[in-house]
Amino acid sequence: MHIHRIFNIYLHIFSHLIFPRFSLFYLIFLIFFSFFIFYYLITFQQFKEIKRINKQKLHIIKIFNRQDQPLEKQQYNYLVSFEQKNLIASIIRRLLFIKTQSSQMKKSYQQDQDESQVNKNDQQSVTKVSIMKNLSTKEICLNLLSCTIQTVLGYICLDLMIAITIHFISNQRDQKQSLIDQNGVGLAYSIVGMGIMPMSLGINQALNVHVAQALGSKRIKLSRTYLNLTLYAHMMYFLPICGILYLTKRLFILTIEEDPQATADATWIFLLPLILSTIFAIEFECFKTYMIACKIFTPFITIHLITTSLLILWCYLFIQQLEWELWGAGLGIIITEVLNCLLLGVYLFFSSDSKNFSGLIWLPLVSKKWRLFVAYIKTSFNIVIHIYADFFIFQLLTFLALGLGNDAFGAQIAFSNINALFYKMPISISIALMTFIGEEMAQGRIQEAKKYAILGVSILFAFFAILLPLLIVGKEQFIDFYSGGKAGLTEQMEKGFPYVLAVMFLDGAQGTLTGILKGLNQSKIVTQSTLISYYLVGIPLVLVLTFDWGFGFGIRGIQSGFGVANLTLLIFYIALIIRTDWDKQASLIQQQVKEQNRLQNSTIVEDIYVD
Repeated sequence: MHIHRIFNIYLHIFSHLIFPRFSLFYLIFLIFFSFFIFYYLITFQQFKEIKRINKQKLHIIKIFNRQDQPLEKQQYNYLVSFEQKNLIASIIRRLLFIKTQSSQMKKSYQQDQDESQVNKNDQQSVTKVSIMKNLSTKEICLNLLSCTIQTVLGYICLDLMIAITIHFISNQRDQKQSLIDQNGVGLAYSIVGMGIMPMSLGINQALNVHVAQALGSKRIKLSRTYLNLTLYAHMMYFLPICGILYLTKRLFILTIEEDPQATADATWIFLLPLILSTIFAIEFECFKTYMIACKIFTPFITIHLITTSLLILWCYLFIQQLEWELWGAGLGIIITEVLNCLLLGVYLFFSSDSKNFSGLIWLPLVSKKWRLFVAYIKTSFNIVIHIYADFFIFQLLTFLALGLGNDAFGAQIAFSNINALFYKMPISISIALMTFIGEEMAQGRIQEAKKYAILGVSILFAFFAILLPLLIVGKEQFIDFYSGGKAGLTEQMEKGFPYVLAVMFLDGAQGTLTGILKGLNQSKIVTQSTLISYYLVGIPLVLVLTFDWGFGFGIRGIQSGFGVANLTLLIFYIALIIRTDWDKQASLIQQQVKEQNRLQNSTIVEDIYVD
């Protein structure tokens, strides 16, 4: 009876895959959902098993502590006595499992001792080399520019993917449905951008900092463990957050004025394939972050250019030719992200860089590294909160602009888009700085770390020295591009444009300095100061400056208040960097790496042998 019902279910699914074309996405989603559930069950079972082992271990120790013989011999005799009494074989297997775990831990400990000796010798040799030859200014600039370009390119390709998708969606035959689908795609990207991307970017930035510090201390094994834990962390938060976002459809309907039901339906149709593609994008960026920390820059430009170019083909084929509309756009995004991962895998397979990934574990074995995982999450938490604070402030400012009318609201959206577009350069420099400064600080090379900081800020100033004059000269073209010639929107943008240029510079400058501070292991202070400056100082100031019950500056008040918040952060970060004891921070970073390296060799199951 059960076999017959299962057969009917699969027959039903198969028939939907052949005739209605989009049940394929639901099948893929079902497979992904099953995979995540299986992943979580393995993790839960591991913790359950370890809890049972610890309980059994305590029972054994109580018995062994009554004797004077060595514990290892006593355990052997204890197991033999159980066998002689014909006790249940499963109990003996459990006890043997404890012994196996302990033996593995001893072996791992011995290997770590050997590795520590090698690391010590390597560290001594590295110190000698660093004393003899420091990095030249040219080498530091090349490192910073290579890392920055790779990161910026990833952001640009993401924006191009969104633009390509919206372009093909907007060129459908039915103009009304085209507008609804276009709004749905934009809203779906906004939902994923606010709900998932800050978490993934924050955790990947934490991976960047930790791997750089571990590699700087020559803890190669620890850097790979960080990659394992990061992959696991992404898997753990992804499904719950996506589930929450997908179940908030009715809440989003309330925020849509025109065709709310149709727009929400379009959003949720595209949201399903977008969520499926996001997990591939997150894992790709995770590997990319790790490889950049290892100074591997080679494959990413080629991969991004190939997959972004092919997206045009997929959209043309699925949207225009086959007329699959939103489902076609979603399928194109999934194929693009899967190709990113596959091409990266092909590169690693044929490249010598694959040695950096030896020992990578795909199964959820975090229970064996639980203490390290907790320490890693604690040190990563502040970075994640900082990213969320940065993302949310722009959404909040846009929401406040709703009270100023449609023209001011449109101007604020345009200004946020401009700021976000050009902020990609400062944030990429920030990521490069936290990587290289963290590595140099872990080696105790203070002067090199300071050189990275100075040259990173210099690159930022050079970028703005080129950008700001271009924006000033092309002011009318920029305003016309966003306003479409509408008089009211053009007027609002002309009022706020000078303030936006100041905000872009201040926001970019303080954002770059956060990379220096994160490299100095000051992410907690960065997060606290950002929350205070943006939400306790900036938002109240924006309210007072913007609305008629205050000074009534309108769109200029929003930009002025946000600019003052960024200026406050900039001054504070400059003072903090100057007053920081770099030698002390280097010592603290080295101690942290040493402690976390010790934690990676311990498990929840403690060693029950006594030497």
